[in-house]
Amino acid sequence: MEPLVVFIVATSKNSGLFEQVVSHAVDDVQIITALDETDVRRVLVETHAHCVVVDWEVDFIAPDLFPRFLQRVQTDIPQLIVAIVHNPDQLHAALSAGYDFAIKQEFSRTTYHTIRSILAWLQKHIQLDAQLKATEQERANLRATAEHVVQLVERIQAWRIPEYTAVAHFARDAARWILDRMQPALGGTFTDPLALDMAARLYAVGRIVLGAEHLHAPIHRDGVPTSAVAATVPTIAAELLEPLVEYPETRLILLTMYENFDGTGFPTRSQGWHIPLGARVLRVVVDFAELVFRDGESMLDALSIIEQGSHRIYDHRVVLLLGELVAQRQHEEQDSQLLALRVESLSPGLRLGRDVITTSGHKLASRGTELTATHIERILVHHANDPIIGKVYVYRD
Repeated sequence: MEPLVVFIVATSKNSGLFEQVVSHAVDDVQIITALDETDVRRVLVETHAHCVVVDWEVDFIAPDLFPRFLQRVQTDIPQLIVAIVHNPDQLHAALSAGYDFAIKQEFSRTTYHTIRSILAWLQKHIQLDAQLKATEQERANLRATAEHVVQLVERIQAWRIPEYTAVAHFARDAARWILDRMQPALGGTFTDPLALDMAARLYAVGRIVLGAEHLHAPIHRDGVPTSAVAATVPTIAAELLEPLVEYPETRLILLTMYENFDGTGFPTRSQGWHIPLGARVLRVVVDFAELVFRDGESMLDALSIIEQGSHRIYDHRVVLLLGELVAQRQHEEQDSQLLALRVESLSPGLRLGRDVITTSGHKLASRGTELTATHIERILVHHANDPIIGKVYVYRD
C-alpha cells in the first residue's frame, strides 16, 4: 500500500516545495492538498491518511487544536501528524499540542533527510500493519476451523457417552465460576478462561477411542486409574488435540487433569502447584458432575465424596469453592438454613455453618463455632495476608 500524505496549507504554492521533497525522498507516495476547511473534512472523512502535514500559519483551522479535531473527524488516526513551523515558538507549541514531528519551513540537507527518514519509517509501519492484519486473519481462520472440529468432537462425545452433555454443561459453568474467584486470590497464577472452557467441552475426548467395556467405567477410583487403558486417557487426549495449535493450554489441562494433588496421579505424578490451575479446577468439577449425572448421586452426597479427597486428590481451595457453588444452587432451589457473608460483615453471636479456611489451607474456625470478637479479629487478621476462600457461611437462626 502506498503512503497517503495530506498537506493542509493556505495555498497550493505553499505546499509545492514540500511535495517535491516528499516525491523525491521516497517512491510510491500519494499526495493530496487541502486548501480550506471543507477540503480538510472531505479528505479526512473519505480517505485513510497515513500522514497529515499542517502548515502552522493556515487560518482556516486552529493548528494547535488540530490533533484533537482529527480524533473527532477520523476514526482511524493517522500514524503521523507533522507540523510545518516558521519559528522556535511554533516548534515548541506544535510538539506540546501533540504533533509527532515539527519541521522548519526553510529547507536544508538535515530537513531533507529528516523528511526522508519519517516517510521511510511510515512505509515500514504500513507494511508491518498489513502483515499484522494478514496474520490476525489467518489466526481467525484457524480458530473458525478449530471451532468446527471441536463441535464435531462434542457430537462424538455425546453420541458415545450418555452423560456427556450434562457433565460438560455443568463443568463449563462451574469451572468459570470457580476460576473467577480463585485467580484474584492467587496473584500471578493465571489460566486463560477460554482455554479452560474449551477443556470442559472436550473433557472426555481421550475416552472416545475406548472400547465399550472401558468407555462407561470411571477413569479413576480414589485417585487410582481403574485400568491400564484408563491410565492412557490423558495422553490420548493430548495427542488427539495436537493439531489444534491455537489451544496449547487446553491440551495441557486435559493432559494433567488426572494428576492428584499429592503427586500420586497420572500420567506424570505432578504435584500441588506444578499441576496447572485449569487442570485442578476441571478435575474437581468433572468428577463431581460425573458422580451426579452418571452415578446418580445427589449434589450433597457427591460433594461429600469430593471433600473426602481434598488435599490428597483435589486442590482443597477448588473443593471449598465447589461447596460454595453447591450451597448457592441449593439455596436457589429451596430456602437454605445458611447465609453467605463477606468477611467484613461478620459480627459476634453468629454461628458458622461451614469451616472457615484460608487460601493456604489453614482452618481458622470450625463449623458450629459461635463467633466472638476474638474469633472475628483473628479471621480478619489472617484474611489480610492469607485470604479466606469464598464467603463465610453462618446459620440464619
